[in-house]
Amino acid sequence: MTFAVPLQEVFRTSYHWLVDGAYGDKEVSVGGQIAVRLPAEFASHDWEHFQPESAAAVARWAKHHQRGIVLDVGESSGIDSLVALFSDPQIEVVKLDSDLLRLARIRRLCKLAPGERLRLVYGFIGASCTKSRILHGSASQSCSSLGWPWHAGLRRPVQPLSCC
Repeated sequence: MTFAVPLQEVFRTSYHWLVDGAYGDKEVSVGGQIAVRLPAEFASHDWEHFQPESAAAVARWAKHHQRGIVLDVGESSGIDSLVALFSDPQIEVVKLDSDLLRLARIRRLCKLAPGERLRLVYGFIGASCTKSRILHGSASQSCSSLGWPWHAGLRRPVQPLSCC
């Protein structure tokens, strides 16, 4: 069916609103390490047994580095970002990914974490570059690309990203 994908995209927001409204948010334990709150659309996964070693390492680091910044880079589910956000109320997370749809999914996954401590950056890290970019500007531009309002930047100053 060639029309199934476009219809799915059209109804995605309404579907998530209905599922979250009907079933509510869920509290789950990720890898048996940390309790997090998830929107209902993500709650059906077996989070209790999901990457327990990774969840333990992220939670341990976040608890021992209060007010730290976690840089989550690459093609992941965003669970490390979620674990970090729920491990300490002062941890900030910057998620860098080259897929806008994945960033949108991670934003929904992490939306119940307290505070506005998640920054999403649409980008790619390569072996060479022609210019460096300021992280704050990259995150702001990423939110604009996704049609989201840009909120306050990171609470601490950041240095330019440079791959040269």
